[in-house]
Parts: sequence; structure tokens; C-alpha cells
Amino acid sequence: MKLNRTFKACAAGCAAVMMAAGLAACNSAPKEDAEYFDTISSYTFWENEGSEAIPQPNIGQMVWDFLRTPTDDGRAKKVAFIGYDGCRSDVLIHSLVSGAQGGVTEKNPNSALNKLLDEGGHIYHAYAGGIKGTATEQHTSTAPGWSALTTRVWGQLNGITDNGMPKNINYKTFMLQAAEELGMRATFGASWQPHFTENYVDEIQYVKDHPEIQMTYHLVKDDAELRDYLIDCVTAGSENEKDIIFGTFEATDHAGHNTGFANDNPDYIEGFLSEEQMALDILNAIESRPTYNQENWLIVIVTDHGGIGTSHGGQTLEERNTWVACNREIGREYMSAGGYNGYAIEATTETAQ
Repeated sequence: MKLNRTFKACAAGCAAVMMAAGLAACNSAPKEDAEYFDTISSYTFWENEGSEAIPQPNIGQMVWDFLRTPTDDGRAKKVAFIGYDGCRSDVLIHSLVSGAQGGVTEKNPNSALNKLLDEGGHIYHAYAGGIKGTATEQHTSTAPGWSALTTRVWGQLNGITDNGMPKNINYKTFMLQAAEELGMRATFGASWQPHFTENYVDEIQYVKDHPEIQMTYHLVKDDAELRDYLIDCVTAGSENEKDIIFGTFEATDHAGHNTGFANDNPDYIEGFLSEEQMALDILNAIESRPTYNQENWLIVIVTDHGGIGTSHGGQTLEERNTWVACNREIGREYMSAGGYNGYAIEATTETAQ
């Protein structure tokens, strides 16, 4: 009877859904999730509060707003959008000084995130998975995460609520939209094959049908090859030179699936640190461009989902909570309005234009 009363109370107050762990969930955090939220919120490097976490679509919206807004200084706009796939927020303490027990006490010098922060950038709480218990709820997995980040809407609209689903061409990525509408050169690079065979087949075909659009989709074999490709894309005079680069490193996700998504797992930490070094190599290549001082670069480093155990896709905070780092301030208009509790929110600024 106690179980029935608990279920009825949950159903009356919020939509009942099934978490990956197999527990009935409401739009409130179980004890373990609340502890995780409190732990990561205590880190000293955040620019926003956990209650102000940025919805994934708003990150893409911020990028698109940057691209479509005319410059007032004549500098050419460029974007580097770099992903660490499946990178939990708590593993960041192994690169960034956080004040957390078990974290580094001196910042990692081989870190793209530290480079951004040292040069005036910021890091923010964000979240994946949509608003739990609503039509926007989606799996905390690779395809829905990156599509929400790049199309500026949740999967309810763009068509990808789980892996294995094709995107709706009516919701183009900001890379394709910039190539088509702004005449910019853009690329999508990754080693995860389903991006090219399942999720973005509509865009790939669209570009084939419109060869005047300077957008490419590039499958690589691993993170090292992706690093080298993206460096080539930001090298002045290269045949592959681009104005917008998008690429996702997979080391954290692979380690998480193999041995565990956990900030005390040496394999997971090693995967994260390897991504940090490779992303730093790309940032250094950007700054070495002879035209760098005449360019206006937006640098974004972000993850698509977290993880729990050796999996992800569910609605626990360890899977939903994400982060985004940027070389400039992200405005309050892109953040949650202060009522986000890890699952639900009273008001958001989620937009897509």
C-alpha cells in the first residue's frame, strides 16, 4: 500500500516516467541525485548557479546569434565548437581548480578549458534531456544531445529523441545554416559513424543536392585523426580551411562505457585529459593564424550528456547535468530563469529562430 500511495502522489504532482535505473521518478531529485547536484554546484569555477543551468538548445542559439549579428569592427567571424562526448561535470576537477576534495590544487597546463578561463572565458552549468515529464523530454544520449546543441531545439521538433533517429531537415544545424545563408565555410567532423549514416543523412543529402553550399561532413577513425583534421581546417591557406569547425572527441564516452562514468575512474580521467590536450592543440593552432588579430573567434567547448555506471540515456542528474565553456560571457537570456532543480523548471528562455 505504501508503494501505491507513493506512486499516486507522484502521478498527481508530475508526469511519471521510468529512469534508466528502473525507479519511478518525479520532477524532484532522489537523494543520490540531490547530493550530486549539491556536489557539482559547490565547485568554485562556475559562472552561473545550478538553478540557472543553460538548456542545450540555447547554446546553439547563442552561437547562431553571434554568427548572424553584423560586426561593427570589420573582423571576420569564426567559430570553433568542440565537444567532449559523455563528459561528466565532476571530472572537470581533474583539470580545473575547484576547491573540491580529490581535485587538482594547481590547474592543468595542458588544458583547453584552463586556456579559455585564463584568457577571460567562463564555464557554465548546462543540461541535457529536455524538461522531464514534458513533451521535450529526450534520451541523454549522443544523437539527441548534439542535435539539440546544433539545431537549437529539442528532439520533439528536430526529430532526434534517441540514438538511431534521423534529423528533420526543417531544423538545420547552425553550421549548415551559416554555410547556406551567410556564405561561410563549415565542417562537421566526428568518429562516431551513426552521425553520418543515421542522424544527419538529411543534411548530407541536402548539401549534395546544393553543391554551392560550402559545408562538409568528415568521418575520421579516432580522436587523434579528428584533432589533426580540425587543425588543418583552421590552418590559413589549407585546402580544408573553414570558418566554422564542429568536432566531437570520444575518449570520455568510450572510457565511460568500458569501465565507468566516474570521476574516480583512472580510465575516464585519462580520456578527459586526452581531450583537453587535443582541444588545446586546436586552440593553439587557431591563435597561430597570421590573420588571427583580424578575426572574431567564438570558441565553445561543451559536452552532450553525462553518464552513470557504464551507460547513459536516462534522466538521473548524473546523466542530465552537462556544462559549456566559452571564450566570452554567455548572456543571462540564454540561461534558465533560476528555478531549475535538475529536472524541471518554472520558466526558461529556450528559443529557436
